[in-house]
Amino acid sequence: MDLYFRFSILLLLAFGLNKAFAESFTVGDSQGWVVGSVNYTQWAAGKEFHVGDELLFNYLKQYHNVLVVDEAGYINCTTTNIMATYDNGKTMVTFSNPGAHYYICGVPGHCESGQKLGVVVKNSTPKSYSPSPTPSPVPGEFLTPSSAEGHAPNSKLQSDSRPANHLSNGTVLLSVFIVMLSLL
Repeated sequence: MDLYFRFSILLLLAFGLNKAFAESFTVGDSQGWVVGSVNYTQWAAGKEFHVGDELLFNYLKQYHNVLVVDEAGYINCTTTNIMATYDNGKTMVTFSNPGAHYYICGVPGHCESGQKLGVVVKNSTPKSYSPSPTPSPVPGEFLTPSSAEGHAPNSKLQSDSRPANHLSNGTVLLSVFIVMLSLL
């Protein structure tokens, strides 16, 4: 029974650590999910999104909604291929997979007026871990990773398809779990 209890505690700690690495972003900051007053491309620029992170959309439900769409729906502000619809006024979306994610307001004219958001989500990684740069063939120079930030609202977002050169949350959790298990 004692071993079962310790194992349960370790599992709870491991799952708690995974959540500790996630970040929550309020879309549009204090202005929220509105039409006309926030440039969501600029809002997303400079932010790094990872699997496990959350987007919080705050909006007046009688005037707005959040639609999860494909790339064409984002670029053309069309609602022909909606993957999810939210209309509760306070929508929390958790990224479960890497790649490009697209959101628009489905109220006629709102997306066309800029109420749309496209972000690139990277594989999960601890925010405090900073990998050292990979040296290039020329001594003293370093390669820098390309970025998907700064694209115009109607441009295509590119996901980071390079293999991760850092530890994932799963690797960190497994390591912590093994160390804690060895202490039993």
